[in-house]
Amino acid sequence: ATTTTTRRCTIGGAGAGWRRRRAPAARCALATSTASFKEPGRAQAVAEVTRALTFKATLANGFSLHTPMVSVALARLGASADVIEQQARYAMEKNARYGLLELGEGEGAAADEEARSRREWAQVIAKEGRQAAVSRCVSSLANGVHSRLHHGVIRLAYAVDLGLDLELAAALAAYTCNYKPLPEFDRAAGAPEAASFAEAFRWMREELHTSSSSSSSSSSASSASSAAATAAMAAKGGFGQKYSRLLGDGAVLASIPQLQGDLDLAEEATLQTFVALVVALYSAKPNILTLHMVTGLHSLLVLQPYYTAASFRQALQVHYLSTAALYLSIKTPDLDLDVGREGEGEGDEPSPDFRYLEDPEYSLNTPSSSSLLDAPGTRRRKKKREVALREWDDLVHYVMGTMKDHDIKFVDTGLYLAARFPELEVETRRAVSNLMRGK
Repeated sequence: ATTTTTRRCTIGGAGAGWRRRRAPAARCALATSTASFKEPGRAQAVAEVTRALTFKATLANGFSLHTPMVSVALARLGASADVIEQQARYAMEKNARYGLLELGEGEGAAADEEARSRREWAQVIAKEGRQAAVSRCVSSLANGVHSRLHHGVIRLAYAVDLGLDLELAAALAAYTCNYKPLPEFDRAAGAPEAASFAEAFRWMREELHTSSSSSSSSSSASSASSAAATAAMAAKGGFGQKYSRLLGDGAVLASIPQLQGDLDLAEEATLQTFVALVVALYSAKPNILTLHMVTGLHSLLVLQPYYTAASFRQALQVHYLSTAALYLSIKTPDLDLDVGREGEGEGDEPSPDFRYLEDPEYSLNTPSSSSLLDAPGTRRRKKKREVALREWDDLVHYVMGTMKDHDIKFVDTGLYLAARFPELEVETRRAVSNLMRGK
């Protein structure tokens, strides 16, 4: 028999701390077994990744090329060579419609930028080794982990795990060429400080959300920076556009609570709390953006040994700001770790247009589908539907059959998080179970 203990808290509600549930050891067995690759899957992943090296990291429509990441994820999940090959062929046919770009394609100096960057990183790897090359990149670009909706660090983490020098150079070049740092901003006088990630998200819900949905404002939410945040939250547009707008506005970033300097962000318990929050955010609002907050954080954890202490803290802070901007853009839902039990009904909101998240040339003023989230003065209670808790084996089997890039990576991410943070195994597995809702 397995004993389960529970301690529960909600963000923005009553409670005394994060809920912890000890997962039965058997449920983490698969997560532990996926730490290494399985043959012949790895050999096929190497073949598919090598074929993908012909192309740039970014497609013509601004999306990221996922084959180098997904092939590795499938190999780690235990997929056969045939499954990995079929998924790669399916993905490449889809990507051809989006616009695969060979290295050197394009106009002007930018055409050869990625190819030149690959050559430079290949030389660094050859002379100094993989560890030094990765460490130099992630430590110098920590202020841009959100770039291309976190795909720079995501591809790099998979390349590190694969251990193929050509792909590692390609991933380093992709991150370098698509790097876009956060705007500079000064911490406003009187801006809030938080002693923990949980306290920071609680403050955003209680202060910024309250001031954006009412005419009154508290003294702590009346500064110019907070006014900028609430105005951006109230502006028209889908939540994806709001996320991009919030994250690109220094005045808004200044209004987000700053994590106290003496908080050790690299401490395992602190990381666990952050993971719990990000997973809970996905469970509260499962969509492509909240999914990337989870997979992006997974990548930072994989790359943690390559950061300096200072640069890892900066990378986590940038990921926190990215997550916070998304949290504000979707109207600060309660981050109750039980929220994964009841996901919102399918089809409640139209699919937003996400091109601007990865394509810097895509206009933020392009009209997008309206959403119930954006109806003036509306905070509708939607009927919630139960999300069945699936077993990891079922989830792995399911995504291998779907051939969906993001679903495959999400299961791989979930298994990593469940293995590293066993106390969050149930919450993580329930979040991933959203992929099979209604199946």
